[in-house]
Amino acid sequence: MPKCFGSHKSWFAWPAAVSLALLAGVLMTIGCGKKPAAEAVPPTAPVAAIAGQPDPEAELKQLTLALRKYSFEHRHVPASFSELIAAGNLAAVPAAPAGKKFAIEPKAVQVILVNR
Repeated sequence: MPKCFGSHKSWFAWPAAVSLALLAGVLMTIGCGKKPAAEAVPPTAPVAAIAGQPDPEAELKQLTLALRKYSFEHRHVPASFSELIAAGNLAAVPAAPAGKKFAIEPKAVQVILVNR
């Protein structure tokens, strides 16, 4: 039997190779296109920080960090903030926002804000 267009395996590989090359070319063209300039938006600070009041989110992060450090060093979650203060992990508990208080969530080992 005569072979017309080469071996039968290369006949089926040729369209796949061309399709792959075309797809790569299209994706490169789309990805290299000029992007519109983004508007410069100044970073915003939380409203509480602007007003001179402490930022509760930042305080929660700092308290949680101190709590986790204590828990790692002492191998248990403290029952109260007084243990953190006594161990030197925390100087004092900051004032919470009006109507709220900081509390220790032992399962998640984090500090949360709860209603008074």
